[in-house]
Amino acid sequence: MKNNRLTNSDLAKLRMAAERIRLLASLEQASFSVDEKKDAEIKEEIRPYMMWFTNIACNIDRLLDGQEVDYLYFR
Repeated sequence: MKNNRLTNSDLAKLRMAAERIRLLASLEQASFSVDEKKDAEIKEEIRPYMMWFTNIACNIDRLLDGQEVDYLYFR
């Protein structure tokens, strides 16, 4: 029977993935239009949707820290 526990390497990879998700959801390095005004408008329009990804990253961190997670955010 296979051991289902995560190794320290697995935990570190999950933490890095959560941080990468958080970075991408922040839209800091995203560009959707050459026109700066249009780019800002697009970012504002999709920002609420990016919060879902931020919540997922936070839930990953909470799980790794042994805290309870509201699993509704994973649906």
